[in-house]
Amino acid sequence: MADIKWGELGKQLLQVGGAYLQQQAREALARDPRLKPLLDALERPAQGPGAAAAPVSAVSPGAPVAVSAALSAAASAEAADADAVTHQTFLADAQRFERWWLLPEAAREAAVEDHLRTLDEAGLRQWRRHLMTMQGHVRTATEQHQRNESRSGGGSVEDRISYLDASLRSGQRDPAWLARQQELEGLAQCLAALLERPSATPPAVPAASVAPAPPAAPAEPSPHRLMLDRLRTELRQAVDSGQLQPERRLACQQMLDQVEAVVIASERGTLSPEQSLAQMRDLLAEFAPFLSAPGPAQRVRGARARTVDRHAGALKVAAAQALVHCSEGPEQLRLQAVVADATQVQQALAEAADDSAVCSLEQTLLRPAARRWAASQMARHALLARPLWDSAGLPASANSVFFSGADDAQAWLATVLAPLGLQLCPTEALQSLGQARWNALTRAHVAVFDLRGAGAMAQRATAEPARARALATAAYELGLAFALGQPVVVLAEADEALPFDVDLAPCRLHGPAPADAARLTEALDEALYTLQRPTQRPILAASLAHLRTLAETQGLADTAEAMGWLDPQRARDAAAFGAAAQAVLQRLPEPGWRLLHSAWPGRYPDPRTPLCFHVMPFGPAWADGARDAARQACEQDLSALGLHYLRGDASENGRIIHAIWDDLCRAHAVLVDLSGANLNVMIELGLAHALGRPVLMVQRRDAPAGLVPPSLDKLRLLTYDDDDALRRLVAQRLPGLLQAT
Repeated sequence: MADIKWGELGKQLLQVGGAYLQQQAREALARDPRLKPLLDALERPAQGPGAAAAPVSAVSPGAPVAVSAALSAAASAEAADADAVTHQTFLADAQRFERWWLLPEAAREAAVEDHLRTLDEAGLRQWRRHLMTMQGHVRTATEQHQRNESRSGGGSVEDRISYLDASLRSGQRDPAWLARQQELEGLAQCLAALLERPSATPPAVPAASVAPAPPAAPAEPSPHRLMLDRLRTELRQAVDSGQLQPERRLACQQMLDQVEAVVIASERGTLSPEQSLAQMRDLLAEFAPFLSAPGPAQRVRGARARTVDRHAGALKVAAAQALVHCSEGPEQLRLQAVVADATQVQQALAEAADDSAVCSLEQTLLRPAARRWAASQMARHALLARPLWDSAGLPASANSVFFSGADDAQAWLATVLAPLGLQLCPTEALQSLGQARWNALTRAHVAVFDLRGAGAMAQRATAEPARARALATAAYELGLAFALGQPVVVLAEADEALPFDVDLAPCRLHGPAPADAARLTEALDEALYTLQRPTQRPILAASLAHLRTLAETQGLADTAEAMGWLDPQRARDAAAFGAAAQAVLQRLPEPGWRLLHSAWPGRYPDPRTPLCFHVMPFGPAWADGARDAARQACEQDLSALGLHYLRGDASENGRIIHAIWDDLCRAHAVLVDLSGANLNVMIELGLAHALGRPVLMVQRRDAPAGLVPPSLDKLRLLTYDDDDALRRLVAQRLPGLLQAT
């Protein structure tokens, strides 16, 4: 008896006892109206502090029965027959259990024994009958709870069918449902322990007076069979009530039939677990359109509400599919929360009175859920870096937008953001401009970059230097955003060529103004609610190896090993690796390290092959001469360093920005030539600064001045006159740059 949780036991006993009394009182009321006060007391909330909110029926989860109110009503009711006395003795047992909860373990055990010693044979039998009655109610409650498991999936039949499918595929259940199930199972075990207690068993009585043993309970159906039965019933009810369009019923019915076939085959051993999982994935893919838009066709009214409903449905489907591959732990809970929030948004949209209510749902539920979803997926690209700008933890906002570009576009953007409940991130005035811009970018949910006029950058460098500098700034900060993995929107003019480092379709503006505003709104929604690129190969194993190297060089390896932060299993779970990496990075004596969740999976420099990567334009007449001078400086003048030279056009990877990113990640130092007003160079400089690679910035003396972003004005920019001067400059400066790292 010492292992029984008396507090939880007492609460559950009161629930099942109260439900039992309600049922008995209703039956008695049909025979004698004088018992109506008892029924009223059982069905109304108790008064006073700490009283239960309301009684429960049929042992449903929730607040316990109001015991004091039930007792007072029972005492005042006229005992018309033996049933009323039975009710009172049952309540007395329940009240006794309530007192036992407050006792320490030893005193509680003694109290139980003392009470049992006061009972004669009739009292013991009555006490056992009460416990057996409670057992029956617990069994009923357990069966009902199992049938109701699919309700964890949401309000629509489609959502609940999806929950069943996800449970079968992953073996995972809703945590709240599972906690209640464990409570009921624990209660059943406790009741069984009380009934098996030797001192609680009365002496045997003659066989003639012993009630016949109840028949053995039939074999309980599996939880998934119970869910299927419940869902079939709900499907019929949904069609009959108009909550589900008849044309969708066939698809739902077919889904349930196919799921049942997989369940039966799995139970019989016809399908292996792997085959069952594959079939369930296929079924979810087929059923996804119904999951993304559940319920009646016209349940959501208004253009904005329908748009948000579409994005919420797509988010729900994506997160549900990701749960298939997710192991138990923080990542599973995060994805379950995303599915729940997206489902709640879709349910609430049916009641949204206007666009203001829709906007509130986006701000408070959908955008935070979308941000968590994106973070969970991009965590596969976790890359250890030491950015140029300080990376202390900054709070992020799901409703904030970073902007880089011309002033006229910023003013127009603000008017588009306001109805959507989005705000522009401010730039702190008292910090260095570069740090302030970095801070604003890291806090934003999405970033907008104005690259209108990028196709005529060379002409603007001389005709419109201010506009050219704004373009250079936007390109540089776009590189920072790519390295951070931020969702981005790129603004461009119609049919305008963009830098080859931009791998996303731009939002092209060609008027009129209302149409451009609609295009931008659509682009913002896509950036906020969808992954812009599919996540690629995970790099967690390489990042864990790099984390180990950092810990060893800083004398933290023993501590990290003891805490399990370098356990190889961390590389199998992005959330587990992220937590371990943060714990190690916070303890490094050298500040500034952080995890980037970059747009593309990264790499790390190979200490055996030092690499200098040359960022520069490829087209100008002077480009090849500068390339040869830099290569000679690296591989001839600095041959003792074993330094390799590489320029971006030497890569065999056909995806240019991917090749550039890989080379920047592998580089030990980056030589950046800002001559030529080239936006690709500015994007790649942003990537290098976010990675924290040592950067040597150079520029031809005859290049147009004043095009460097204002945030870089305080950084050293070296000039050279010709190729020989560049060679000498690189040979002189590069060793010190490498040594400093």
